[in-house]
Amino acid sequence: MKRAILMMLAVFAATATANEGFATELLLRLGSRKFVQADGLDIAVGTYSVPSFVDWDNDNAKDLIIGAKDGKVRVYINTGAESNPQFASYFYVQSNETDLIRTGPGCMGCFPRVVYWDADGCKDLLIGRVDGKVEIFLNVATDDNPTFDGGTLLQVGPPGSKADISVAGRATPAVVDWNNDGAKDLLVGARYGRIYIYLNEGTDTEPDFRSVAFVRENGSDLFVPSQRSSPVVMDLDGDGKKDILTGNTNGQLLFYSNTGTDADPKFSGYDLVKADGVAIDLPDSP
Repeated sequence: MKRAILMMLAVFAATATANEGFATELLLRLGSRKFVQADGLDIAVGTYSVPSFVDWDNDNAKDLIIGAKDGKVRVYINTGAESNPQFASYFYVQSNETDLIRTGPGCMGCFPRVVYWDADGCKDLLIGRVDGKVEIFLNVATDDNPTFDGGTLLQVGPPGSKADISVAGRATPAVVDWNNDGAKDLLVGARYGRIYIYLNEGTDTEPDFRSVAFVRENGSDLFVPSQRSSPVVMDLDGDGKKDILTGNTNGQLLFYSNTGTDADPKFSGYDLVKADGVAIDLPDSP
């Protein structure tokens, strides 16, 4: 979205109190929207901005990481406090000593998520690509001053028969221990609205994906309305079970409450996330 990086920002900056009107009590109370600024100006990265909060430089204040249409990843360092972020000018994430860039045809550039992928204790970078593939960039520097290698495409399949993960366009990855076995798994949203599950059959620091499944809703594959799913997994209703928050093409935020267990999530319908009592809807661009 052109300036509206606030969907994700509003969620992570939200106050954990009950919001009326949800079938399941959602622990978010969101006020009116405002544009996030850097150096006194609204942050604008072009269409399809992909924000997240991460303490990039390990100073105990979360910074702002944004993927953009140009395929690059911006880092805005928080020069304020954890509870009162202030952002200065940005720099680009580096890969092989140059600006990391992953782009392709279509509206999306790249979808970045900071993760701890291997055993070295340094933050790595997971990139969802417009072609539907997912790439891991390993940190070749330090945890508080990351820079990355040239990237490796993640694969799925049995030993000796692996192929690149591909979700038919607009890959939007999230790392989570989906089945509570102590090893990170991979969820990936996609252009046509399904959410792919890749369970890790290796270890937490050496993932091995051998098969693919899909998040289910009422016994069938879940399809996010208007397509372009982009999942975040967390407990959003305080019942101790992981839920799904996802965006969609229409610029809405959808909350799927887990009706199963934390180790075996199941879903049955969604509620629209509201701000100032009105469902969030950013209709000006996907």
